[in-house]
Amino acid sequence: MTCHVDYATTSAKHAGFVGSYSNLIDGMAGEMAFVDSCLGCHNQVTKGDEASEGGYATNTMQKIGHINHQKFSVGFEVTNCTSCHTAPITNTDRGCVDCHGDSMATVATSMDWAQVHSEVAERKAFIENHPMTASLREEGIDGANGFPRYCVDIAVKDFDIKQAVDEGRLESPSYPGDPESGISAYIHGFYEPTGIINYRYSRMRAGTTYENAIKTYNADGSVSICADTAEIPSNINAMGSIRLTIDGAIGVTGYTEAYKRKIVVSDDTCITCHNAVDHYHRGGFFAEGGQSCIACHNAGYARNAGAGYGPMVHSHHFGAKAAEKQANGQATSLTKLNGANCVACHADGTLKLNEVSSAMLLRRNDVQDSNITANCQGCHTSDAAASHMTSQGGLISEPISGSAPSWEASYSESCAVCHDQGKTYGIDKYHNL
Repeated sequence: MTCHVDYATTSAKHAGFVGSYSNLIDGMAGEMAFVDSCLGCHNQVTKGDEASEGGYATNTMQKIGHINHQKFSVGFEVTNCTSCHTAPITNTDRGCVDCHGDSMATVATSMDWAQVHSEVAERKAFIENHPMTASLREEGIDGANGFPRYCVDIAVKDFDIKQAVDEGRLESPSYPGDPESGISAYIHGFYEPTGIINYRYSRMRAGTTYENAIKTYNADGSVSICADTAEIPSNINAMGSIRLTIDGAIGVTGYTEAYKRKIVVSDDTCITCHNAVDHYHRGGFFAEGGQSCIACHNAGYARNAGAGYGPMVHSHHFGAKAAEKQANGQATSLTKLNGANCVACHADGTLKLNEVSSAMLLRRNDVQDSNITANCQGCHTSDAAASHMTSQGGLISEPISGSAPSWEASYSESCAVCHDQGKTYGIDKYHNL
């Protein structure tokens, strides 16, 4: 089980018909028999015009996999055959008919037909063969304002960035007409004890410049982007995050060596379901646990989608944003996944409330949320839930006071006292961790 790890526990169609393997199946006793349960009705024979003709169901299993999955909301590529097919596809039977018509029925050869659809594999290969390296340096003090000038040096192995610009390969789909818009760098501050990005000081894109960004293409194929930034506070570190969008689809992400972030998901968490690998939104993509999204969706940069990265993901899958999309007729996780099955995304053993830092997460309109509350409210959106959180020290839409950095705000959430794993009302009793 990968995407449909908890299908039987949801309210999705036919969820009650999904059973488990018996002890007669070696090594699989008790595991969810997802596909085998579906094949009981959705086999290779379709239902005819009359109920007595043909099979039991209208949709074959192949059609459900090949056609119905194209309704997936974002980041799904139906031609990424290896997402479902673990063995070579040498006999297509009627699988190809769903997309290509009857002329492709029952083709048995020695070749693996999954290799015909190679776009996703080629993108993965590019990312593996052309890793990015990035470094941050301070280049003196700007005489006009007295602020330090930070530069980010970006290199991609065996890839000339300037040549790619000239060939039109670095134009971002988010900024059409700008041949350099696929090159972007950000200067952040991050808090050393927690690894939380606290603020985004500067955004620099090689095309349309931000905050006096200056670009230099170097002879070795790399590029340097410099910007005059606001003064970095002394109690945090400066770091850079970089995103390249190549050929309108391939996302390559890098961070300067100073940054070490607490990771609660695995590298394949997002691409298990969002299997397209490619560019999704302004250079962000689904590989590496969505780390490319952190450049904007972090604790110190206010976004409409949610306070920080975790709350945004929770909301879009199970919370207010998911409900909003569902009301607009869009596909969401609300009816296909069980929000309490945290292990579908989170790496085992990472959800420990007593280890969550007390950093604040910024939101739009000069307000901020406390860390645990922001993440829990991503799914638990009721007034009663909000009241309970705030009664235990949580902060919701707290005004930002004065000039004090958000991560220095004084507060204490007592959630872990009752809800940490192993406690009386621990999250492990109500969520699959």
